[in-house]
Amino acid sequence: MSPATACDMASRAAAHYCDTRSLPTPSTAELAGLAYEPVVPGSGVVYLAGPFFDLAQRWIIEEARTLLVSPSAKVFSPVHEVGPGPASVVAPEDIAGLEKSDVVFAILSGLDTGTIFEVGYAVKKGMPVVGLVARFNQFERI
Repeated sequence: MSPATACDMASRAAAHYCDTRSLPTPSTAELAGLAYEPVVPGSGVVYLAGPFFDLAQRWIIEEARTLLVSPSAKVFSPVHEVGPGPASVVAPEDIAGLEKSDVVFAILSGLDTGTIFEVGYAVKKGMPVVGLVARFNQFERI
């Protein structure tokens, strides 16, 4: 199958698993028949949550921000909009950014407490949260 079709089938298989929590996933013919609407770029503000304390973390934040910025959507990135500093200064500004956002994109690698707080805050507000985990095995320690 073409790369585009393979990506579509992989996305449908992942969505099916998330919806049902069951394996094995259906055949490609069955997946093709499922009514999953494709995600299209939207408007609003994306809150980019994630650690940025070392070079690797900062690189991921920069890459995510670059990919998320679009003509119709804005990105609030705490490291770019607020910067580092004492929690008494940074936390209120980060929360103000969350309050103005429509969705959270959270980079969860590293189990950063600030990122986990931001995700919890967004969930409490009923905001959608999309998480990216690069190393899943770290969650086995929890």
